[in-house]
Amino acid sequence: MLDFGSGVAGSSLWLGAGAVYSSFDDHGAAGVGKGVPLSMEEALFVEVAQSGLHGHGCFTTREVAAGEEVARSRVLVFPPEESELLGRTRVKHYLFYVRDGVGDEPPYHTALAMGPVSFCNHSDDPNCDFSVDEAAAEVVLTARRKLRRNEEITIDYGDYADEVI
Repeated sequence: MLDFGSGVAGSSLWLGAGAVYSSFDDHGAAGVGKGVPLSMEEALFVEVAQSGLHGHGCFTTREVAAGEEVARSRVLVFPPEESELLGRTRVKHYLFYVRDGVGDEPPYHTALAMGPVSFCNHSDDPNCDFSVDEAAAEVVLTARRKLRRNEEITIDYGDYADEVI
């Protein structure tokens, strides 16, 4: 367990199998935007481990039924200008595509998941779908089929795959 100091409610962060993520929530310290509190406490049934596909991956820690939510994670959403800069760094391998830019903006908005979800590898035949809710600042993974315990979670990066693989 990582403890970020005493006297700060909700300041502990547990990582690993069956972990519980507790965000900073007293004054919006980790919020998306100034003064936005985070009170999300979600059981995580995923962990990061060495992948047979590529580097590290995100894996289940229990069986998951088809259609079941596998994981939910807070995200930091980046506008096109910042997405473009991040695309020049290794961080680009951990970003989710959110939506296209508007008008004269560079091509797209991206998001970085705060947790194991950012380690999902690409597959043309993924076992999970993902959706990014920009307004709620979160990404949700949903099983496309039954997943075994310790199975690597894969998603389809779509058009973004060519840029990051």
